[in-house]
Amino acid sequence: MTRQQQLIAWTESILDITQRWKNKNIHVKISLTDRDFDRHGTSFTHFSMIFNSFYIRTSGVRMMFSGKNNELVEVSTDFLTQVEIIENNLENLIIFTEKLGESELKQTIFRKTTLLLL
Repeated sequence: MTRQQQLIAWTESILDITQRWKNKNIHVKISLTDRDFDRHGTSFTHFSMIFNSFYIRTSGVRMMFSGKNNELVEVSTDFLTQVEIIENNLENLIIFTEKLGESELKQTIFRKTTLLLL
């Protein structure tokens, strides 16, 4: 599967899921690290929002998730390396992993964005 085909498949799955999430509370976790997302070398941001909509910029370079109170979470499609979708009786979540580049110490920097239906 080409990168473009993979991106289209991810987008179709995300669109289907987020239509069911409209007006529901979701928890957002964003972490940035040069390691394996362990708690010692990772910075975190956490917040909750009432999910409103999912859309993609016309250029296609950003996926955006907006909340009822103007919250906005963006994921770069250019840097996206993995999308994990988990839907079962215990949890419903989408995990995005982006490869952002290298640090001055030549360590690769990743951002992981998790959207969890509460």
